[in-house]
Amino acid sequence: MEQYGRFSVDSSRLPKEIIFQQHYPEPLILRVPFEFDGRLKILPSKEISQLDAKPNQAESSGLGNAPVVIRPLFVLDRLGNVPLSPKDIKAMADKIDSRWLPLVVLLKETPEFSAEKMAASLLSADASAQTAISLREIGVAFHNFHVTYRKIPGSQNVREGKRGINGDAPYPFSWRVALLPFLENNDLFEQYRFDEPWDSEHNLTLVEKMPDVYRCPLAPPDQASGESNYLGFATEDGGLGITGHSMADFTDGTSSTALIIAAKKSVPWTKPVDITKRVDLPDSDVEPFNDESIFILKADATVERMSPIDRPKLHKMIIRNDGERIE
Repeated sequence: MEQYGRFSVDSSRLPKEIIFQQHYPEPLILRVPFEFDGRLKILPSKEISQLDAKPNQAESSGLGNAPVVIRPLFVLDRLGNVPLSPKDIKAMADKIDSRWLPLVVLLKETPEFSAEKMAASLLSADASAQTAISLREIGVAFHNFHVTYRKIPGSQNVREGKRGINGDAPYPFSWRVALLPFLENNDLFEQYRFDEPWDSEHNLTLVEKMPDVYRCPLAPPDQASGESNYLGFATEDGGLGITGHSMADFTDGTSSTALIIAAKKSVPWTKPVDITKRVDLPDSDVEPFNDESIFILKADATVERMSPIDRPKLHKMIIRNDGERIE
């Protein structure tokens, strides 16, 4: 590592490998093994392993008659958490090699630098990524539901054979409840009483048990516990619909139709309520998060981030069968 080198690692790969991107002195991307014993040791891949005549210095993996000595490319020490104050920055500077100290001091003394803003930015980026991951998981659950029942659940579903306590019409339940068995939450599904309304004394006790997959990381801190920001478009021709429909009904194409969105509006996750107003009107229920974006789960289980909101385009996306082309 040179003094002002820059690199990044992606640890979401195999348990013993990472993607290593070196940007100095020249771009280099490699999949390399690593070891971790409190210090992250980046090891050379086979492509850049060097032959060595002294195999007793490190673990060897034979290559012909000549052993290959696996030496770390470099070793990373964890300095600590993201600094949130000048005091944290100073504490970090005390642990850093002297070559890096001027850079930390420069950050500390630069008026434009805000550790709080930097930390908030990192947390926001992580929340956005987690939101997209949750939506994709929900999208896969919709498809698995369709494989089983030949339709997707709508905003208001009824369970066949279930009637109200007094023999009344069955009570509707949300798609968020319907998908529970396909999101590894079958036990919670079995606790729901389908012969009672969603807000019965018993069913209300389940609101606080909302699965993590329905908890949006971008939700405001003061949002009520048990509320989800994931809502569908509950209209006759909407992607989610009212009582559900087949994938064959997406005549505009599943990759062009919005199924669920993540936006500022929230509801108790068990409540069979979604979006019914037009999204291209001023009083729309679709409002962005603080960063002016929303996330869209499309019917093909892919996720799109829209920032800022293009309301005319979104209005076209929520209708599954009008033949409108979306640019």
